[in-house]
Amino acid sequence: MKKEPLSNMISLKNFSFTYPDAKNESIKNINLEIQRGETILITGSTGCGKSTLLKSICGFTPRETGGSSEGEISILEKKISKYSFEKISQTIGFLFQDCENQLICSNVREELAFGPRNLRLKKNEILNRIDFALEITKSKKLEFKNCSSLSGGEKQKIALASILSMKPEILLLDEPTSQLDYEGVKNFIKSITEIKTTYNPTTIFAEHRNNRIMPITNRLIIMDKGSIVGDYRKKEFSDAYEILNQLKLEIPAWIEITKKINLHNIRNEEDFLQQSKHLKNKQDLAQQKTERKNQKRKKILSVKNICYSYEKNKPDIFSDISFDLFEGEILAIMGSNGTGKTTLLNLLSGIIQPKKGEIIWFEEKKSSLLSLVGKIGYLFQNPDLMLSLDTVKKEIEFGPKNLKFKKSKTNELVQESLDFFKLSTLQYKNPFSISRGERLRLAIASLYSCENQVLILDEPTGGMNRGIRTIIMDQLKKWVQKKNNNSSIILCTHDTESALKYADKTMILENGRIVMQGNSDTVISRAYLDKRYIEPPPHAYVSKSSGYETIPRSLEIFIRGLQKS
Repeated sequence: MKKEPLSNMISLKNFSFTYPDAKNESIKNINLEIQRGETILITGSTGCGKSTLLKSICGFTPRETGGSSEGEISILEKKISKYSFEKISQTIGFLFQDCENQLICSNVREELAFGPRNLRLKKNEILNRIDFALEITKSKKLEFKNCSSLSGGEKQKIALASILSMKPEILLLDEPTSQLDYEGVKNFIKSITEIKTTYNPTTIFAEHRNNRIMPITNRLIIMDKGSIVGDYRKKEFSDAYEILNQLKLEIPAWIEITKKINLHNIRNEEDFLQQSKHLKNKQDLAQQKTERKNQKRKKILSVKNICYSYEKNKPDIFSDISFDLFEGEILAIMGSNGTGKTTLLNLLSGIIQPKKGEIIWFEEKKSSLLSLVGKIGYLFQNPDLMLSLDTVKKEIEFGPKNLKFKKSKTNELVQESLDFFKLSTLQYKNPFSISRGERLRLAIASLYSCENQVLILDEPTGGMNRGIRTIIMDQLKKWVQKKNNNSSIILCTHDTESALKYADKTMILENGRIVMQGNSDTVISRAYLDKRYIEPPPHAYVSKSSGYETIPRSLEIFIRGLQKS
């Protein structure tokens, strides 16, 4: 007789966890029942306990991290503490937020074979699992590449593929789209849909990008300060508006517009899209930023016809890249994973040199890496590579001290940076005891304290909730304005919403060339119409259907227009 599957796949009863030496619980009194095959989105502010909850479900905390826990967690009605790590690895697949540390083999095929080999599967089955994982994650073109040569987004895809090659019953995915480009996000959503159709694992996302994930989930859980503060089934998603808004979390555009202009009889996104065809927006777009004239502002950077290749006799990654940056400008660089955005930033910062062409900073023909210290600050895509000291405060002090600033000035800059990036309450903590989003803010703060004239930022909003993204981008914009418009920012990002709202100009790279550059709203609107290169901002579709030729700089501007129509 066939055994009926257990209804509860995961059960948490009064579960709390405290990290070693921490004063407060990271997650507290969690009661949660998750049924087999459910697809759940857990969202909440940076540092609210989402990652810790996932790590607890798979037994990683407190076994590997130390610390203390109360209550119990059960998987298939068996306490997680009774599982061996071997059995956990067969049952649960965990995609870590920092997926780079998850890749342990030299090349992609070896990485995908590692798990199935340790399950002692037969050779033919291992090969089938590799093909399955490559196909379902759309990663076939990466099959024979070295893992170290992959871009951040490509590493994220391969880390997911390595988990799927083991076909776990439970998938725990921590910020799985944080480094993916538009095509990557679309393929990821397709992959999850196919996986659910193929063998339907219980799937739990911890994500800030609710717009991306909510359409494929049937349950939304909201966390705040270590506790679950909201739990909604799919038909109730619009009821989550108040709490999402209160916590400054990302709200799907259809829910936000529905609530703010009082549309009625809207039960889901399909209802909204049907009604949105009748919305008209006549507001004057004078509120939109216009491209400022450059002739009265000083040129900070001139890039002229640069080409670059990592190896001799290999095709160039770039071909004839040219652009300028002026004082007071924020420039967003966008494009697909692996198109060379980070390599371009490395060239601009002086870490590597172009094969051909010129990069001229501050009108100096030959700028050495040393000559740019104290003038240009560079945020790496992985902020952990920039952190080495034992407290948050010491990290922020490090730059000013080594630049030989006076003690009084150093103290002033450190306090300003702590306040500016909302890190004052964390200043005596070890950087690696705080969340990844908080470490990213710390890395930016450590550049801010050095009084650089230009900041080069690689994915500065990755893995952050809407509220923190807004705080950081608002503060960076204020920093540019505060410096009397003689400083500038170059940011590499997949965050179209932030690029549209904050960047004066946007440049899109594809296949080693600049395919579009100019005023941000114009470029992003063109890219949306082309349906390529970048992820559309949340309000793109409804803006176009309401009569806008150019997408408004923000959803707020769009909604104000609807309210006045």
